[in-house]
Amino acid sequence: MKTCPTNTFERGLIKDKPWRTRVFVCLFAGVFFSSGCSGISASVPKPVLADGQSTPPPALGVGLLVGLQPTLSPTPWPTLTITPSPTLAAAFNLSPAATCDPGLVEFCLYPYTGVLQPPHKLPDRVTPGPGYGYGSSDHGKRPAHHGVDFNNPTGTPVYAAADGRVVVAGDDRETSFGAGLNFYGGLVILEHFINGTTLYTLYGHLSMIGVEAGQVILAGDQIGEVGATGSAAGGHLHFEVRQGLNLYQNTRNPELWLRPYDVNGQQGGYLAARIADTEGRLLHAYFNIQYFETNTEDASAEWQVYYESYSFDQFSFGQEDWLRENFALGGLRPGYYLITIKDVTVTYERLVEVKPGQLSFAVIEIE
Repeated sequence: MKTCPTNTFERGLIKDKPWRTRVFVCLFAGVFFSSGCSGISASVPKPVLADGQSTPPPALGVGLLVGLQPTLSPTPWPTLTITPSPTLAAAFNLSPAATCDPGLVEFCLYPYTGVLQPPHKLPDRVTPGPGYGYGSSDHGKRPAHHGVDFNNPTGTPVYAAADGRVVVAGDDRETSFGAGLNFYGGLVILEHFINGTTLYTLYGHLSMIGVEAGQVILAGDQIGEVGATGSAAGGHLHFEVRQGLNLYQNTRNPELWLRPYDVNGQQGGYLAARIADTEGRLLHAYFNIQYFETNTEDASAEWQVYYESYSFDQFSFGQEDWLRENFALGGLRPGYYLITIKDVTVTYERLVEVKPGQLSFAVIEIE
């Protein structure tokens, strides 16, 4: 992209200079990590579709987890289609008008809000934890993450993210729905039809399941409780969004699909980036993000966190078609976010403003 005059961060201050610096993070261009589904494709089940286009795996009814019993009464599935609620249909916005070329400016702003509500409600944590985000390999220690984690304790209620139908309710001890058997433990998968698009939301590591396969669910209905079953190292909810088909390979970044709660009475925003080389090839990068409430001379970072771009072994995996992003966060407090990527000899920085109800998208080119 063309370099535009902006500001630079130096010792907690934002000063009027072109973007260049020195925060210690590392970029490994072209380093590939294996995805969590590599080498196990034979265990991935056929897609579960409501219209009978393929044969679903055997229904996993409530009560397959030892000691777990439903708390909600099942409702028969009346038809093969769902009419999306007006609120969700109005919020569904996958392809904003291309009124900005992110290759020519520092960042683009698109009117945007997610289509799914968070699977938890206040006062519980309603945003994903930052440590092991979507596409992250946790610095190469783990397989690429196909979802996000909500760090709430065991027993916290879990709610449906949208109107839909239960297609799986039980566990994965005999049928794999992800990276292998007993990967999710107690899980529920819901099928949604929203504005002509088929979505699946997956809720993993549950300690209690309160629904059964075939049941109609409304957004906000309780479907279970947080647990530490399957491969979980501790109590939390693993949440996935799958588009088109109910396959492990069809996940998308939930951060872009979730509708954020208001932040201090103000609607949150979204930040996405495409980190690529000069030929447009996506790169796996580690970077630092700092948040500033204002862009002034005396501004100092209120917090900072380290992230990495998607580490799937196929870089096109998990992207939104219209963005081709390899990093995204949602539910962000409006303000200024400084992205810093350090190569061996060069440091790249980009200051991006996040506004309420909008998606800020930047293309960062690494030479």
